[in-house]
Amino acid sequence: MKAPGYSEDHPCIKWAESKHCRTEFRETKPASWSPTTATNRLHVKLVGIRGANVAIGQVFQVDNGANKPFAELYYRGSDGLLQVGVARCPGGSAANCNQDLQPIGKVPLGTAFSYDIRFERNVLLAGINVAADGTGLKPLTTYFNTTGASFKVGNYNQATDDASIHILELTTQH
Repeated sequence: MKAPGYSEDHPCIKWAESKHCRTEFRETKPASWSPTTATNRLHVKLVGIRGANVAIGQVFQVDNGANKPFAELYYRGSDGLLQVGVARCPGGSAANCNQDLQPIGKVPLGTAFSYDIRFERNVLLAGINVAADGTGLKPLTTYFNTTGASFKVGNYNQATDDASIHILELTTQH
C-alpha cells in the first residue's frame, strides 16, 4: 500500500477533511460493532518499506456522528517506534483535543511484524507480535466511550515523504 506525501506541488487523493494521503481497507461486514461485546479483534502482519510517520491501523468511531478515529496505530520509520494515539474526545483534532500517544514497541523498517488491536468489553488493547493467547497485549487508557466502531487498515501517510507498507496478513474477528 503506497501513499505519497502531500504538498501543493505534490497533490494526492485524500478525504476532504484530511491533510494526508492514504490507501486503506475498511470493514464493511459488519459495518460497525459494539465495543462492549466479547470479541472484536484485528490482526495484521506487515513490513514497513518507507515512511517517516504512517498510521497503519485504526479503530474508527461509528454511529455517534464524530466521523473520527477512536484510536490510531502510528509507525515511525526513522526509529521504528509504534505508538497508539487514543482520542481524548469524540471530535478529535477538529474539536481541539489531541491524541494521547501510548508506545507499544519498536520494529525497524524492512522487518516483518504483526500487530493486534482488540476492543472488547470496552477495553482497548494493542500489541506487536502478540502470542495466540493474547500475551503481549497492552491495555490502553481511553477517555470516553463510543457506541459503535469498525477497524481500518492502511497507509495513512502523516508526512510529506512517500510511504509504503506491504500487508502480508489481515484478519478480523467478531
